[in-house]
Order: sequence, then C-alpha cells, then structure tokens
Amino acid sequence: MFRILLAALVWLLWLPVHAQTPVFINELHYDNDGTDTGEAVEIAGPAGTDLTGWSLVLYNGANGEAYATTNLTGPIPDVCDGFGVVVLSYPTNGIQNGAPDGLALVDDAGVVVQFLSYEGTFTAVDGPAAGMTSTDIGVAESGSTPVGHSLQLAGSGSVYEDFTWQAAAPNTFGACNTGQTFVDPCRDPGTAPFWDGTIDPLSGGRAEVPMTAGTGFAAFALDLSTSSNIALLEVRDGAGNPLVDYAGSGGITGSENSGFERFDFTGAPGEEATSVRLVIGAPEQGGSFFFLEVSDTCTPPRTLRVDPRLDLHDAAVSTEAAGLPDRYMLAPAYPNPFSAATTFRFALPETAPVRLAVFDVLGRRVAVVAEGVYPAGTHEVRWHAASLPGGVYVYRLETREGVRARRFVRVP
Repeated sequence: MFRILLAALVWLLWLPVHAQTPVFINELHYDNDGTDTGEAVEIAGPAGTDLTGWSLVLYNGANGEAYATTNLTGPIPDVCDGFGVVVLSYPTNGIQNGAPDGLALVDDAGVVVQFLSYEGTFTAVDGPAAGMTSTDIGVAESGSTPVGHSLQLAGSGSVYEDFTWQAAAPNTFGACNTGQTFVDPCRDPGTAPFWDGTIDPLSGGRAEVPMTAGTGFAAFALDLSTSSNIALLEVRDGAGNPLVDYAGSGGITGSENSGFERFDFTGAPGEEATSVRLVIGAPEQGGSFFFLEVSDTCTPPRTLRVDPRLDLHDAAVSTEAAGLPDRYMLAPAYPNPFSAATTFRFALPETAPVRLAVFDVLGRRVAVVAEGVYPAGTHEVRWHAASLPGGVYVYRLETREGVRARRFVRVP
C-alpha cells in the first residue's frame, strides 16, 4: 500500500459545538453565614439557545424526592462572547443546605441533562431524575460562607466537561465566572474538517480517504450531479475499525462495488468521530470523479469540499486534479453588491497562516471572517452579514507574503 497526495481544490465554508454538555449548571449558592440570602442557580450555554420547555428541579437528598421545580423560558443572552447565562433566584432558604441535596437540569424533551449534588450523593426516587444517582460537585458551602459568595465553574472551554468547580468565592451571577473563559471551537480554523489530499489505495477499486475535524464529523455526502462512478462504502476510525454510528443512505449499486450517497452520524451527541478514514469505491471499471461535502457538528456546519479525479481500478491510482495555485490571490467577492451574504475566495501556493478580515471605510475592523493556518489550495468563505449597516467596506487578506485588499458593498 502506498499514498498519493492529490492536488485538489479544497474549500472551507466558515459560518457561525455541539459536544458533551453544552448547556449546564454553572454557578450555585445555597448557604451562608447567618440567614441565607441571595440563593440562586445559574445556567450557562451558547448564546441564543432557547430554554423554553427546560426546567430545574431541586431534590432533597435525605429522601430522594423533588421539592421544587422552576420552568425556564426564552433564549440565553450573549454575555460572554457567544455564550451566556440565565440566573434563577430563590427566596431565603429556598434551596436546601445539603448533606446532601441536589438539582437536576432537564431539557425540553424531559431528558435529564445533569443531576448534580453537593455534600454527598444520593439516588432520586421521583421526578425526572427518578432512579438516577447524583454526581457530587466536590465543593460545598457552609454556615460560615460569607454573604455574597457562591460555588462556580472555572477554566477554559465550551462545555461543562471543560470546567471544574471551585471553592466559594464572591458570586458573579449574571456574568462570566471568575477564572472562566468561554472558547467556541467553531471559531477556530484548526478544528474545521480537514483533508490534506491523501488517498490510500485498497484492492478492488476501493480507497481510504483520511480526514480530521476537531469538532467531530456530522455527515459525508456526494453531490451526484457532479460525481461519476463513485460510492461511499464505509466510515472507519483511524485504526481501520468500522464506525457503526454513521448510517448510510441513498444506495448506489455496481458490478464492482456498492455503497451509499451519504453517511450521517446517528449516535449520541458529543460522540462524533474527530478522525476518520472514509472508504470510497468505484461501482464500475474506469475513471472516477466526485464532489464530496464533509460537514462538522457546528451550527450551521462548516463544510469541507473536495473534488479529486482518479481511477480507483488502476494500481497506480492516477489522478487528474487541478494543480495548486502558483501565487497568493484574493478574488473579487461575489455577489457584490450583496444583501445578506457574500463569498470571499483566496488562493495559497503553500500552507500558510492567514487572516481574512472586513473593515469599514474609516479603517475600523468589523469582523474576522477566517483566521488560522490553511493548506495550499483555493479556499472559499461564505460570510453572512445581515446585521452590518449598508455601505462600502474593505475585505483584506493578510499572509506572510503581504496584504491584499478589495472593496465590496452591502445593500441593506
């Protein structure tokens, strides 16, 4: 077996993660010196997440019974650069003081997202968490905790599992916690779907295409209108084992190989593979070409598009892909003028760090559209700017080779 690197066109579409526990209990206060006051629970998650239908259920650890339910409504506001918090306030002694007690966060489908406790663990006997054993957060308050303090998560990340609970400190209800930084993986070019052009030939007119996506793969789909003599056969992990949570649809049959038009992830959210080997095959003898769209779990998804031409039945795996650009290039935006969205295209003759940004006519930067290390090739960035005032703007490509800029116009 050997490898061949295809000089194929690769496009990354950047449009505004879903992993493990994206909406979670972020801060808690239930006990303090003297009469309990300011008791509250804070819920955190991606800004704009609609919590209508969600609820927070308080549990008595002594008997495992639920004793209070608060219903949530509306979207999470943007408080922390794309993330936000919602605060649920309780009356004096509204939240029990533990040894142990707990609380369950329940989504709009009635699924318990979290069942946390403080000062020990217990098993719920009723309510949405019935039969579940709580997870102790590992820190607690007491009758000597200063008024105005709380228990908070700290760390850097985007989901509950990225953070850790801290000992009581001055509360930050309604704002980012002390020592907490929200980082959206979907804004990091390094986590987007990526293919370096490698194809590993197999026997029988088949081959493996290795790819990575830091946020996880959601779907692989052929564009049949621009593809010929190709089928997706299987999704495997880096070791070559089948990933059964990727289900095929749109059957494609042939005398040599049979497969599917697309694969979609059907497993539990947060369990998507971040490194795969996509098995492709030629249904019949002869050359193949395909237009493949690979999407990650971001909302909306970022999509990697590749269009190699090859002969999977030729032992040499011949290719007819377009050559790499021989210079840096920034193309005109299209459409231009535009109303809701426009597309920027740039070319790189080598792998290089890139920043593509938009500025107003006064030279003020209004957006960073793409930033990171990009492979050699031609890249497209679809940019939505519905909130941008109408007028003339400049988009600028910064690379190690220099700066290139063009103008475009937004029509409100």
